[in-house]
Amino acid sequence: MRRRNISNFIRKHLYAWQVVGKAQGVMKSKAISEWRGYGLRIMEVPFRMWFVWCDSRKRKRADQTRLICSYQRAKNRKFLWAIIRGWRHQAVYGR
Repeated sequence: MRRRNISNFIRKHLYAWQVVGKAQGVMKSKAISEWRGYGLRIMEVPFRMWFVWCDSRKRKRADQTRLICSYQRAKNRKFLWAIIRGWRHQAVYGR
């Protein structure tokens, strides 16, 4: 009887320690995730804003360059077409 009581006592205490250990593990994982989130908030957000600002500048510059190049190609096409049209007119009607 005495041995059974001691075994039950030990079993209950081990189970209680297991419950406490699991709870502490959960608290530890939550604390670590919060700490990682804090690091991301402190370090990543300002650099993300800087990256977004630089990226928008690059995109704006690329759009402007594309617009200028397309305008220059159109002007060059019209200029060459005018030369070919004048040349054809000279070939048909002469000077």
